[in-house]
Parts: sequence; C-alpha cells; structure tokens
Amino acid sequence: MIEGLMKKPSIAVPLVLRRLRAKLDEWREAQKNYNRVWREQCDKNRAKYLQSQAATFRQVDGRQMRTKTLLNEADTAAEEVRTFIYLFIYYLHVAHEVLKTRPKCEPDIAA
Repeated sequence: MIEGLMKKPSIAVPLVLRRLRAKLDEWREAQKNYNRVWREQCDKNRAKYLQSQAATFRQVDGRQMRTKTLLNEADTAAEEVRTFIYLFIYYLHVAHEVLKTRPKCEPDIAA
C-alpha cells in the first residue's frame, strides 16, 4: 500500500480514502452499538446506587427532621437575628454620636 502511494499516488490515494471512509463508518456503527450497551449498564448501575443510598438518606433525613434538631436550628437563627439587630443599633448609635460631634459647615459669606 505504501509502495503504491509512492509509485502511483493518483491511483492509490482514492483507494486509501475509500478504505479509510469504510473503516470510519464501521467504527461509528460499532460505537453506536457500544453506546447502547454502556447506557443500559449505566442505568442498571445507577438504579443499584440509588437503592443503596436510600437507607443512608432515610437516616440523615430522620436525624434532620427530629424536633430537637429543628429547635436547635431555630435557636441558632434567632441568635443570629438578635446579633444582627444589636450590631445595627450599635452602629446607628455610633453614627449619631459622630454626627453630633462633627463641626457644622457654615457657608463662607465674606467672599
């Protein structure tokens, strides 16, 4: 084949191209078939994985939905809100004090 490309490229190149295209079509068809097989296998594995994760999810969800856990989360959120309100009032007070002690700007009338 390589000798033919060297000696008579005008005859060998179309032949090589035809064979390469046929091989490409063959590979594409094989890939389609393998894709079907792989997709089916992935679906089976995914179903098994989800089934195995269901018990873990139930345990975690059960822990998170207990009354004690929900009350702790509510207390934490309330504490964050109280802290925010305290800081907000503190900064308002500081800003008010700064504005009170700031010298007043009076326009220059002498000009």
